[in-house]
Amino acid sequence: MLPVTSLFCAVLTFIFMRLSFHVVSLRKRTQSWLRPDGSEELERAIRAQTSFITYVPIGVVMVACLELNRAPWYLLAFMSMFLVIGRILYIDGVNKPHSNPRKRNLGIAFTFSALLCLGVLNVVWPLYILFYD
Repeated sequence: MLPVTSLFCAVLTFIFMRLSFHVVSLRKRTQSWLRPDGSEELERAIRAQTSFITYVPIGVVMVACLELNRAPWYLLAFMSMFLVIGRILYIDGVNKPHSNPRKRNLGIAFTFSALLCLGVLNVVWPLYILFYD
């Protein structure tokens, strides 16, 4: 069972669906079906959605691997929330008119830090289990 990963996936799915509905509604409003066609708002929404799709799956896979290797739930929850916060900050920093580059940059920093830590944990934790468990 992967309860932490399941919860994490559910939260991320809701965020992704919100991003997708926003893109679809902007495409309908601007009647831009293949390209943003000059709509900065649509371009921002597409960028937020694409960035989400790029970074989230590897984070989910790494959390699931750690959970399957019996890492402590609180460690998984902390790293998962770090990634969620990073993605929310990035979305907020990119998706709004007169966006805040500080939020965007902070979102990138949170996301990259979470992925880096998850990568390191996925090397260290299995080694710990092999030699000390």
